[in-house]
Amino acid sequence: MWGRKRLCLLLLCALTTTFSLARAAELEPKVDHPQDDAKTETIATPDIFSDDSARYGRTIECSPSKDALSLQDYVQPPQFFYDTSDSVKLVKIIANGCLFLIPRNYLEYATTHRGKVGFGIFTFFPDFKGATSENVDRYDFKNRSKVTSYVEIHSLSSYLTSSYLQSNKKFIDDIRKYPVKQYDYGLIRVMYPWEPVTDKYVYATFIHPDPVAENSLVLHCSEVDLQLCSVEIDAAPGVPVEYQYPINLLPHWQEINSHVVSLLNQFRKESIR
Repeated sequence: MWGRKRLCLLLLCALTTTFSLARAAELEPKVDHPQDDAKTETIATPDIFSDDSARYGRTIECSPSKDALSLQDYVQPPQFFYDTSDSVKLVKIIANGCLFLIPRNYLEYATTHRGKVGFGIFTFFPDFKGATSENVDRYDFKNRSKVTSYVEIHSLSSYLTSSYLQSNKKFIDDIRKYPVKQYDYGLIRVMYPWEPVTDKYVYATFIHPDPVAENSLVLHCSEVDLQLCSVEIDAAPGVPVEYQYPINLLPHWQEINSHVVSLLNQFRKESIR
């Protein structure tokens, strides 16, 4: 008798578990990832002035729908982390409902963590090309200290909104709060009272103001430690990125920004609906 009751209980538990899993599968967001029909497609080096958005340093809007915003972020397997390749195969990445097709030879890493996509692009000024079989070692992270004139682009998956709202707005507003100094290359420097006023700055904030505040560029540069300049922009709505380059390239900040924006505009394809 007890054996029969025990068997009934086990069957009931199995049926309940099966129903729960089926129900969870129904509730899980469906993601229609693009088919692998473009694996051999290649992307040519872009013309940095091919459109007005690149000329003025603005990325083209992806305009994802509300449904797209609920889609899971996605990286086409296999994911990788600081693994350089000379392959021109396109890697499909979905971030905040926007589809990116990025040649593998541009990517340092492409991963997902806690449901958010993280990707890094590595290239060189002034050609902004991906790695080839002849120079792939130059792109290797282990050789980073040996190379110059590089540009790194990293997604900021920790940001909840835009680069303007979460970072740049504060510094743009500071133009009205603190003295500013006209600097070379069409930039102004915010003269914060706590920063030493010397020819060699420890950390400096430069701004290229735009009549529309959201379009102003904010550059953070340091002549010590890593000796880098960094800029935050949006690769697409809700997909902020930070790009960095050695401080000796600061005179070329406009050209670098145009190239970065043009690359992102070319890698981003459409919204996923």
